[in-house]
Amino acid sequence: MHFGYNCSDSVPADRVFLDGYGQCNTKGTLFIALLCAVGVPCRIRGFTINKKLQKGAMTGFVYKSAPASILHSWLEVLFDYRHVVFADMELP
Repeated sequence: MHFGYNCSDSVPADRVFLDGYGQCNTKGTLFIALLCAVGVPCRIRGFTINKKLQKGAMTGFVYKSAPASILHSWLEVLFDYRHVVFADMELP
């Protein structure tokens, strides 16, 4: 699934799937729904990234118009009695 911003971080999983793109929060929503549908125990985790830490990754207008902080999230799947982290992946 390609990287892109959906209309909101709170869109349902089926909308993310139909859009065909997402970012960490919305891709996480879709992945959680798929894993839960097949009975795989999982959870979503997250933290806030301060705008100062984003400097360099974003420049110019994008940096100036970015919010003071953003939420980054990732998934953890319970496997072999421990939570395994799934980071953002760009699949072909």
